[in-house]
Amino acid sequence: MVDNSELTAALELLRERLQKASTISSAERDLLSSLITDMTQGDDSDDQQEDMSEQSFRELLQSKASSYEVDHPELAYLMRQVLDILTKMGI
Repeated sequence: MVDNSELTAALELLRERLQKASTISSAERDLLSSLITDMTQGDDSDDQQEDMSEQSFRELLQSKASSYEVDHPELAYLMRQVLDILTKMGI
């Protein structure tokens, strides 16, 4: 069973690699970093909003993993790892 610490570690590694990726626009980097921060902090006050946020985050990661496959294979791999962890957690 996967726990939150594994997800948090994967998200932090992804954030770290995003910051080092020089060919990704700053706007895209900021968007992804912001979403990662939202996922790692997790606000339990509004479960419905959190569910929508998780779904949007998954969709964005799936999209970016595909688009980064050629130019940023490591980022694409890390994104797929995060998606796998989310799936194992039932999210």
